[in-house]
Amino acid sequence: ALNNYGVRIYISEYISRYSLFQLWAFISANLVLIDRFFVNKLGESGDLAMYTYLAMIANAVLILHRVLYVEERRHSLISFDSLSTAMFNYKNLSYPFVLAVSVFIAVVLMSIAGLNELKGSYFLISMLLLAGYFNAVSSILIEWCFWHGRVSKLIAIDMFVLCIASFSMYAMPEINSVATILAGVLAIRLLSLLVYSNSIRLG
Repeated sequence: ALNNYGVRIYISEYISRYSLFQLWAFISANLVLIDRFFVNKLGESGDLAMYTYLAMIANAVLILHRVLYVEERRHSLISFDSLSTAMFNYKNLSYPFVLAVSVFIAVVLMSIAGLNELKGSYFLISMLLLAGYFNAVSSILIEWCFWHGRVSKLIAIDMFVLCIASFSMYAMPEINSVATILAGVLAIRLLSLLVYSNSIRLG
């Protein structure tokens, strides 16, 4: 009887708390991977390999920004009044920009030197880097909203953006369009999170 009671308590706790966290993590992860799904399903032969390769290069912007800026400030984000200081700090806005420009220049120089064959993919890599920029800048905002807001609101925002991305990419599956749409929806996500963060109040 005690075991059954413990199981019921665990299931109740999971449904009321942890299931929402897992659902949000699942939706959030798929939001930044939805572009590759549509390129794979609706794109031309060979598009997925090229797109994935460039997306991995562009993802360096997010990874390096989290390492250089976000991780060392994660603990301070528990403070309710830390958002404006961390979000609008010049480092949060400039680091990803400098990283994105540096990656783009590196790709161009490697292409000129004949180390890769990406001369016809400059627009694509620029859109993926722009998406990486918006994703990187949003990192602080997502962390802060996670600690001080409601996960259900984050789920609603990401589902809204995911629906826009899905319908748009289905209508325009060409890889340049998909990358442009990804950058656009991540910008919408950033603005939506900013609006939501302004509505969060203690208590």
